[in-house]
Amino acid sequence: MTKLIINLIKKLLALVFILILCLSLVLAIIISTVDINQYREQIIQTVEKQTGRHFKIDGELKLAYSFIPTLLIEKASFGNPEWASSRDMVKIKRLEIEMALMPLLDKHVSINRIVLDSPEIFLETNKQGKRSWILDTKKPEQGKKEQPTAEKKSKNMPATLPATLNISEVQISNGLLNHRDAASKSSQKIVIKNFKAVSDGMKEPMDISLNASVNSIPIVIAGNTGSLTSLTANEEYAVNIEGLLGKAKISISGKVKRPLQLQGIKARVQTDLKSLSSLDMIAKKPLPNVGPVHLTADVARDKKILYFEKLQGELAKIKISAKGKIKEPYKLKGVELQTSLEADSLTDLTRPFKLKKIPPTGPVQASALVSDTKNGIKFSKFNMQVDKSDLRGTVQISMEKRPALYATINANNIDLAPFLSKEKTGKKGGKLFSSKPLALAWLNKLDAKLEVNARKFKTRKNTLDNLALKLTIENGRLTTTSLKAVLAEGSLSGNIIVDASKPQKIWVNTLINIYQLLPEKLSNLKGEITGGRTDIFIRAKGNGKSVAEIMANLDGQLLVKVGKGNIRSEKFNILDSEIISSALNALLPLPSDKSGRQMICAVTKLDIKDGLAVSDQGIALSTTRMDVVGSGVINLKEETLNIGIKPRAKEGLGISAGSLADLVRITGPISDPKITPDTLEAFKKGLSVGAAFMTGGLSLLAQGLFDLATTDYDPCGTALASGSDRTERENKLPDTVVKPSAPSGGQQESTDDRIRSHF
Repeated sequence: MTKLIINLIKKLLALVFILILCLSLVLAIIISTVDINQYREQIIQTVEKQTGRHFKIDGELKLAYSFIPTLLIEKASFGNPEWASSRDMVKIKRLEIEMALMPLLDKHVSINRIVLDSPEIFLETNKQGKRSWILDTKKPEQGKKEQPTAEKKSKNMPATLPATLNISEVQISNGLLNHRDAASKSSQKIVIKNFKAVSDGMKEPMDISLNASVNSIPIVIAGNTGSLTSLTANEEYAVNIEGLLGKAKISISGKVKRPLQLQGIKARVQTDLKSLSSLDMIAKKPLPNVGPVHLTADVARDKKILYFEKLQGELAKIKISAKGKIKEPYKLKGVELQTSLEADSLTDLTRPFKLKKIPPTGPVQASALVSDTKNGIKFSKFNMQVDKSDLRGTVQISMEKRPALYATINANNIDLAPFLSKEKTGKKGGKLFSSKPLALAWLNKLDAKLEVNARKFKTRKNTLDNLALKLTIENGRLTTTSLKAVLAEGSLSGNIIVDASKPQKIWVNTLINIYQLLPEKLSNLKGEITGGRTDIFIRAKGNGKSVAEIMANLDGQLLVKVGKGNIRSEKFNILDSEIISSALNALLPLPSDKSGRQMICAVTKLDIKDGLAVSDQGIALSTTRMDVVGSGVINLKEETLNIGIKPRAKEGLGISAGSLADLVRITGPISDPKITPDTLEAFKKGLSVGAAFMTGGLSLLAQGLFDLATTDYDPCGTALASGSDRTERENKLPDTVVKPSAPSGGQQESTDDRIRSHF
């Protein structure tokens, strides 16, 4: 908006100067003429000689004598320089000049009023920066070396007005001013409905009023400016105006050292809006109905550079400030602005952009050095504080072919808990996986490269330490090229791919490795277990429109391997499920001292194919009092399960085989499984049915499992060797636990190598 206001002032000043200069040259010739028409050609030749521009009068030219002598000129035109694209700089339909009689007797020209009807002004700046309205009226004599003067030191300095000329009032109606800048290939069109300037003398300030439009944007201003003498001499010129630009209230108060070049500006600009939508016409696109808006800026312009010494304002509940410069303000290039903003919450900050589901988290403080790039904008030295989260780094936005985001973010703490929806406790027996289509169409609308490093990355329940993430989005495909972190003292690494390039089917492929995780550090297991260092390997891929469809088509493997530890709670729930602990209680009622909960190892291994997660003796638990082996299937399509678990009492612990249940069967919906002890005959029958239900040629036989469960002295080794490769059992959990360090780019043993060895 500041650029538009300055440009308007520049054109108006140029218009006034051109008219005054042309009139002074004409009037200097015709003061003592009786029959002015007979000197038409002489007048034209004199003007052309003095200005070097062509001058033409096609209409009436006369001088009416009375107590108020009036000069009338119709259909006159004044030329542009030869390099301009338009032949004429000024065309006038009708011009009236009222002169004071008494000063004429002393050959002084004192103009009471100048009235212009339907003038057309065509101004142009070429690629070298020359302006068509600057007249070169002084030429050195031949043979004489031109002496440098103060005027010559200023490029394109205009001629000043004769000292004997005085103008009191100028009126313009139905005027048109066009400006073309060849360097920036931009153009401006100003339609003047009414313009009036009144002064008590050439050296006195002018009162002005204007009703016009700039590129179809209405503008109404009123105020006062410096004198015509200061303007035409290109000396310090005061401006103090206020009015409306579109629906925006504006005011400008300051001074211009070189008004005709619009250089040396120092002014305060203020604007007030009821809403951002008031600027729709200026922005040439719909803006959000958010407000009120108040801005105050102390600006300065030296040569071509526009400086913002201080900019402050409010947008709704957002406080903003800026300081810096724009090297090429008309092109909006060379932007260097140090900016900052404050808001009570993210909701206040995002409301202007109509973003939904943004929590009222706050307060918010942000700052950045804003600069322009070839095709976008860059935020350097970016700092942002949102409640307990802090972000710093560099963000760049490109708008070349499609929007692109490039960012490097470092943080001490990133807290996502306020942005994550609370867990919905569904009805028991209901569906766990949502069938609602995934909203990932936005992946096809932008590209991105994102690098995040955070000392702490908090989710709703747990915290990742020393997170290092590299992520790219390209052509609808999201890929994490590197993911490393520490979770519950365990080293986490992996990759995730989400391909949404074809909205009708979304592909997901993921590989997650966690080494030496300490379960008691997880929020849902705190106080329920001690020790039990855990390795987790997840490999899965699937496709579909929703989470439910992806799970129904899922292929992959899951391995959970737990070391020595103590189960302290009767509601011990590994992987957010109480199935294992409930089955353990059903198999073995524990004494009050819970000594039987001393765990030696535990393994869960699932092979997943077409949405069926199958375990062929891949479930194992070994305590100091008994061993457990289990098999079964989890149907991710139907969200049901059928698992059988068989215990074996250990000798010398005072537990007889008769005190143990023959079998515990876990069946029903995943969200509400039923756990029941069963007899041996039901065990055999149940697992036979389960074997027929399973696919993929698995070798789960009821009698075979029973025999194995009653004779196997290494249930965890059996579980690890189950499934696709049951020949190796040498990979046992270590008796000692080594605390892992933070991810170090390959300094510690690869999780993939340790876990893949079990497959």
